[in-house]
Amino acid sequence: MNTSPRPRRPPTQRAGFTLIELLVALSVLAVLAALAAPSFADLTRRMRVDTVREQFIGSMNLARTEAIRHGRTVVMRRIEPCAAANAATQWYCGWQVFVDLDQNNAMDAGEPLLREVRGDSSVLIQRTSPVGGAYVQFTRFGMPEQSGLSFQIFPAGQKAEDPTNAQRVCLSGAGRMRTVKDTVACT
Repeated sequence: MNTSPRPRRPPTQRAGFTLIELLVALSVLAVLAALAAPSFADLTRRMRVDTVREQFIGSMNLARTEAIRHGRTVVMRRIEPCAAANAATQWYCGWQVFVDLDQNNAMDAGEPLLREVRGDSSVLIQRTSPVGGAYVQFTRFGMPEQSGLSFQIFPAGQKAEDPTNAQRVCLSGAGRMRTVKDTVACT
């Protein structure tokens, strides 16, 4: 074993970074962050749309299965009043799923509330099918009363005609749901 002392550095040599090296590293990091910021914002918008879409589909699936389980009509209805939802097709204020005992498609006292989802102001939901606007009714067989329903889900601030980050939820007459890109029509 070598027991000789280790050579020491002269006092003028120190480990570390110079100020110039640190400034160069920080400027490179700032440029990389500036390049990544727009794609990160786009990713955030897509994730919000995906989250709302999953909640929406989950609520429809719940309504469908509960209609079969209870053997009664179950309704998924947008929450009213919604100041921002002035058109009959807007659903972004949220929705309720309930057993509709009197079959008037409205939540009344004594009717079991199965789920309530409050809207996310950063994501818009628009019903794009021509018939009805404020509710989706599932029969005791789990099939929607109206056929060919579709909903467009897209980030707030984006026009409904712009397919960027938008998705469409299609509901068939048999009650099956699927998600397609917004440029694809529900058939």
